[in-house]
Amino acid sequence: MYKISVIVPVYNAEATIKNTLESIEEQTIKELEIICVDDGSTDASADIIKKEQKEDGRIKYYFQENQGAGIARNKGIVMAHGEYIAFMDADDEYATNNALFDLYKTAKNKNAIVCGGSAVGNGISDDGIRRFTDSRWYDFKEYQFDYMFGRFIFNRDYIWNNKLIRFPELRVYEDPIFLFYALSETGKFYAVAEDVYKYNGEHQATTMNLCKTKDYLKGLIKELELTSKKGLSKLHYIVFERLEKDANYYAEKNLDSGDLELFKLLMDANQAVDLQMLYEIDKKKRKNYILPTLNTIWIMSNKYLKLRNSTAMRISRKLIGR
Repeated sequence: MYKISVIVPVYNAEATIKNTLESIEEQTIKELEIICVDDGSTDASADIIKKEQKEDGRIKYYFQENQGAGIARNKGIVMAHGEYIAFMDADDEYATNNALFDLYKTAKNKNAIVCGGSAVGNGISDDGIRRFTDSRWYDFKEYQFDYMFGRFIFNRDYIWNNKLIRFPELRVYEDPIFLFYALSETGKFYAVAEDVYKYNGEHQATTMNLCKTKDYLKGLIKELELTSKKGLSKLHYIVFERLEKDANYYAEKNLDSGDLELFKLLMDANQAVDLQMLYEIDKKKRKNYILPTLNTIWIMSNKYLKLRNSTAMRISRKLIGR
């Protein structure tokens, strides 16, 4: 029986996938299956994976039409046979060769449904959230964080039997929703202070388009609603900051598209913000807060109406003068 199934969604990752697979293959725990789900790659990713597969029979290759990493991971969950499931992005790697062994051994010793470790990479600080300072049980209501799901392993049977714990059909922001459900449904998890996962950079910042911007907003709205419902003020504020800063930036870049769904999503996002929760964290937050992008739209439309009305008046005066 496999102890861990490592699920790797792959899309045009020919430059990195070999290094990623080698990082998994070199783990000291050998009872692994490595599930590569090719999300419609058009480069040499498939050839590289199949070549590695010939050298290591633990590698399994599946193909799907391009639907996004979340759906690819869900397919991997269906295909997985391991006692635990881990997720690896096709341009990342494990921090040490003992990473999965340490997580599995700890999960078994502590009887943990979810077990995590610390992340390393550019910009990752010793904040006690992305990098754990103590090896101990964490209550999710205390922890309230939802990023960097790759540094956790999850009991497969628990994930399989709880249908909430799946990746939503979004092109971006699918992983925080998954991790939120995984940690909130279990209520607690065990974490080790050791470094286990190495992130090699932002995966989406340079590829954000209108479609991904709308999916980003959908994910943020969902999590704002969930955190408000469960009374998680700290995480609600974190998600709000992503909305106010990153999502607003991407939305403003796409305002000239005239996409009505984008406008509706901005309205829904503004509505999903729990102002009382914001006030609990930051007393400076106004009770009549409105998203900057909506404010921009209001100012632009107001200027347009003034210009239109002014033009209409001039035309009317000319007609009356005649």
